[in-house]
Amino acid sequence: MAFDNLIQDLRYTVRTLRRDAGFTTFAVLIAGLGIIVTMLASVLERTREIGILRSIGMLRSQVSRVVVIESVLLGMVGGALGAGAGIVIGWMSLEGFLKGDYGASMQYHVDFSSILWALGLSTLLSALAGIYPARRAARTNIVEALSYE
Repeated sequence: MAFDNLIQDLRYTVRTLRRDAGFTTFAVLIAGLGIIVTMLASVLERTREIGILRSIGMLRSQVSRVVVIESVLLGMVGGALGAGAGIVIGWMSLEGFLKGDYGASMQYHVDFSSILWALGLSTLLSALAGIYPARRAARTNIVEALSYE
């Protein structure tokens, strides 16, 4: 009987992990699309600036690098803010639910290796998401960019 309960618990855990992995994958894709759209808007807003830089000698690779670096910085700041918000909300939830509802307390533990992993993942994702806007910025025609209003 105990073995059957163990099997049921394992099946439930596997179903939950699959569902959570699906949600996580979906959230990562949405975040990547958000970064792409943000960077495309940034490139579009700075079309004239990019044209001026290109006209005074900036190489296409340099324009591309600037956009990717901006994207990486955006991802790093977003990851750090997300990690900080997650730590605070997790602590508030634990304190609020346990102490408020049950009068119990528990030590709150933050695994900093997981936070570093998440920051690295957000940085990598933002770098990958910045490639398309960077290529688009690098392909900007100088004459059209200078006449862009």
